[in-house]
Amino acid sequence: MEKRLKVPKPFRPLFWYLQGEETSPYRYYALSGGRSSGKSTTAAISILLRCSMTCTRVLCTREFQNSITESVQRLLVDLIDGYGLAGFTVTRDEIRHDNGSVIMFKGLHNNEQTIKSTEGVDICWVEEAQTITKPSLETLIPTIRKEGSYLIFTWNPLTEDDPVMSRFVSSPTPGDKAMTYYCHTTYKDMEAVGLLNDTIRLQVEAAEGSPEFAHTWLGRPYNTTNNQIISRTELDAALTDTPPSNASHVLGVDIARYGNDRTCMRRCTCSSKQKENCIIKFIKIYFCVGKRDWVNKS
Repeated sequence: MEKRLKVPKPFRPLFWYLQGEETSPYRYYALSGGRSSGKSTTAAISILLRCSMTCTRVLCTREFQNSITESVQRLLVDLIDGYGLAGFTVTRDEIRHDNGSVIMFKGLHNNEQTIKSTEGVDICWVEEAQTITKPSLETLIPTIRKEGSYLIFTWNPLTEDDPVMSRFVSSPTPGDKAMTYYCHTTYKDMEAVGLLNDTIRLQVEAAEGSPEFAHTWLGRPYNTTNNQIISRTELDAALTDTPPSNASHVLGVDIARYGNDRTCMRRCTCSSKQKENCIIKFIKIYFCVGKRDWVNKS
């Protein structure tokens, strides 16, 4: 039995090659949104169909990828099986097609030279793009330089200052803006074409009204929701703040969020008579420490 492909309207520009276009009308496809909005699945389908139609070289990447299991390979394989796409062969590190297409998987973090040496890429898909750093972005984009090549970014925004948000959404240059297709989607876009299953629908209904709902399901940046520990205003004020006159200790904590990032805690001990001569007396760095653990350590 054939499985009919349904594509939510915001994602249809990804399938430009089915609409009589010879080359992609955009250099960048920036797809942000909440959970179950279909952005990753649709990006994957668009890549697989293109690979099955013509010899295409694809790089699937993300900021942190320590093994193939942390990549989108599983999603791609499930879609190949689910839609019965013929001609694909799955190996440990790649997915290949009989027509010569190849899909590769690489992490960006601490992998600059490997990324730079990746030649001839037609499509680059950056998943979980909210975690990509500015240096990684600046390394990746010039690397994807084959004529007619394009990049797809999919992400659920963390803050409005995420490098991918700044470059393509909130503060793009006129040049980047002209070359970018941007859309923001939610579960409602999947619901509109009948692709939201009952399990997801029940999860959405249960989450409505919770502090996480706006970020998780609507894809809103944390700094535009009510669910944040420190507001942007408080953070900006802290950059120019000075210790109170009666404080003998000031504790600073930089909390790790992803991958191999480190949680760093600093305690500054000041002389009550010489506040201007405060020096750091204690520095501790923790790897892979849970929230409860570092709270107890502080």
